[in-house]
Amino acid sequence: MEFLFTCPHCGTRTEVDRKFSGAQGACVTCGRPITIPDFDGPDASALRSSANANDTFQWRSTLARKPLAIFTAGLVFLGCLVAMLVAVVKFGGGAVSTIQTAQSRAVSTSNLKQIAKALNAYADDYGRYPPAYTVGPSGTPLHSWRVLILPYLGEKERYESIQLDLPWDNAANQQWTNLVPDVYSHPRNEGLPGTTPYQVLLGPRTIFAPGQSISPKEISDGRASTLLVVEVQPDAFTRSWMQPTDLDFRRQWNQGYGGMSDEIRGMHSGSILVATANGQVHQLDLQTPVTTIQAMITPNSGDSVPAGTLRPIVAR
Repeated sequence: MEFLFTCPHCGTRTEVDRKFSGAQGACVTCGRPITIPDFDGPDASALRSSANANDTFQWRSTLARKPLAIFTAGLVFLGCLVAMLVAVVKFGGGAVSTIQTAQSRAVSTSNLKQIAKALNAYADDYGRYPPAYTVGPSGTPLHSWRVLILPYLGEKERYESIQLDLPWDNAANQQWTNLVPDVYSHPRNEGLPGTTPYQVLLGPRTIFAPGQSISPKEISDGRASTLLVVEVQPDAFTRSWMQPTDLDFRRQWNQGYGGMSDEIRGMHSGSILVATANGQVHQLDLQTPVTTIQAMITPNSGDSVPAGTLRPIVAR
């Protein structure tokens, strides 16, 4: 005889054989510890001892035998669908758009945190951040920093398969150009396959200055206010994640207009996401004055960053 048991943690409903009355184990869905109720009181121990010695405590999901789980899942799906339809009817399509924006920001925030963590891990091992790109004997750019930190992103096998002595777009490396790692991808990437919105800022006195990057110890202005990597939508999203090009501060921002150039469009309206050298992620307004941006990308200039420039992540 079987009894219907409901996990007190996740609510999964499962049929349990009588011989497991009073047994302990882990929920098949959430993995948290559960105890099967004593179905027969004093007789439970006798029932368990009479069970086959080779039997183990296992759950048999009603999904395989009964329509209960399917029905429940259907109700959940229907509830989500109804909630979305209500949002559209009551608040217009903007409500759904806001939900999608929040989800997109959450994914990109996680990506930026992982990338910043990998950059700092690289710096811990090598004493300085990776160069913006590697160069060949003739000075030709070969590979981006995004390739160099792959081992710190759980992509060691991919890293070892890339021929680092050959350019990123060489035929020997073509198989990887469109296979962008998840951490470099973006939920709103509507451009070409293999592209990425995650860039570092280039220019004199930046972390990724021409010729050589710096050590985290050289960031005297404070890691919490120094930009390490940013999420933008440059050049209509046509840059490969392997391409050894990033944002050149001198070209990307117009010195005379007080804010970011039209060449930079955030993945979300009005702002871009940025990770600072301490690994935290923030929103940066597209109208941030160029002098403030200069202060944030020059790690040891002595310039201060106005309070409130780097804002918490919110959906809008």
